[in-house]
Amino acid sequence: MKTIALDLMGGDKGPNEFLSAISIFLKENENIKVIAIGDKNEIEVSIKNDRFKFIHTDIQIDKNNSIRKELKKESSMKMAISLVKDKKADIVISSGDSGMYISLMTLILKRQEGVSRPAFAVMLPTFFENKKVLFMDVGANLEVRSNFLTEWASIGSNFYNKTFGTKKPKVAVLNIGTENSKGFDFHKEANDYLKNNFNDSFEYVGFIESREILKGEIDVVVTDGYAGNMVLKTVEGTSNILLQMIQNKLKNKFMWKVGGAITKGAYDSLSRDFDYRSVGAAWVIGVNGLGLKAHGNSDLKSYLSALRLANL
Repeated sequence: MKTIALDLMGGDKGPNEFLSAISIFLKENENIKVIAIGDKNEIEVSIKNDRFKFIHTDIQIDKNNSIRKELKKESSMKMAISLVKDKKADIVISSGDSGMYISLMTLILKRQEGVSRPAFAVMLPTFFENKKVLFMDVGANLEVRSNFLTEWASIGSNFYNKTFGTKKPKVAVLNIGTENSKGFDFHKEANDYLKNNFNDSFEYVGFIESREILKGEIDVVVTDGYAGNMVLKTVEGTSNILLQMIQNKLKNKFMWKVGGAITKGAYDSLSRDFDYRSVGAAWVIGVNGLGLKAHGNSDLKSYLSALRLANL
């Protein structure tokens, strides 16, 4: 039976949205245990389930402190991650501060061999309905070196292989152009290395531009966390606005309304695919344990999506 450890503190909307999602999730899945850590004084939602355990702490992570200082405190985030280290949980989820979360994950669970920096990775929808693209880093490492990209190409392709069974995923490096001369030095160095050092676990296809990411032709796209976060939030915002614009346009003419009614199922399906709340969370890749980072402003739907993602 899989056990999920949850840090209830740190989300913008408080713990009760998370707890409501947990209640639904436990009813959906009879083979899951949940250990939630948070402040009992902030909790209004009651969960009566033998597979739910609550641990009280009123200590929350303080992003203004040094990571070494936070490591000495028994915060909800540290306690949740430690459950994975101690083999009392299989995966941890938090919506707390991203920098503190990945730093604690790194210090407590340790980096995988050959990994300089762990990264946040998300599964994005593509043109093909059942095809996803793994996109990393999306905010953990704002400044990178070329070896970060080459390492993420390797661990990202392994993750993709284990998740989807793709034997040799296609990997690309995000850049402002596909020419070898484009980009910063770390782009060029990573590109040269990946082209000249054969890796039988993935197929390196070179540089890719951001407009190509969602076409579904590439399995794994690696980039620095600054560009990755910008692209991710642009995709989230643009898709939502575009879907709203389509919905508004359909109201302008009678025949468009009729067509909209006929295609409502497809529209709703597309809307769910591109709703960032359906993605739920980003994977922490590169540490010796499984972790998911949920949005800081997660609501019930976001948390439920994160829980379902943890159960894949």
